[in-house]
Amino acid sequence: MTGPVAYRLDLPQELIIIHNTSHVFNLKKCLSDEMLVIPMEEIQVDNKLHFIEEAVEIIDWEIKTIGTKLHSNH
Repeated sequence: MTGPVAYRLDLPQELIIIHNTSHVFNLKKCLSDEMLVIPMEEIQVDNKLHFIEEAVEIIDWEIKTIGTKLHSNH
């Protein structure tokens, strides 16, 4: 804990470029599920720290036509 409203995170060496101080108001409750853990080797970020995502498979797709209704005020 850095102060009453901030925490310093102990990040792995691979994430050294990420700012390691987090303010309490940014923290959210998290219930960990081991099945959802992504290994560090699979996470890729660009030079602006945006995740690089790669589509694996399109499971299903659908085209919907949205109709519009005309309303009269008289």
